[in-house]
Amino acid sequence: DRASRAGIISKTHEDLAHIASQCGADYKTSGAGGGDIGLVLTNSRVIAQKVSDYILHSGYQILNLSVSKRGVMVVRRKNE
Repeated sequence: DRASRAGIISKTHEDLAHIASQCGADYKTSGAGGGDIGLVLTNSRVIAQKVSDYILHSGYQILNLSVSKRGVMVVRRKNE
């Protein structure tokens, strides 16, 4: 972001990345070019809870997402 001066990494993303890093997790912006959301990645429930607590305490919202064991599927409706 800094090298390209794209402006994707906002102050909010920097704050969230710092929180995640301090708790032992990784952080990645995600979205269609504007960094619509941020993803916190960890394989530890303890770290996930710690990050969640800090993020909520900082006034940000959390979307509680998980990876599906079934993966991505395309479902066609009868009318299509």
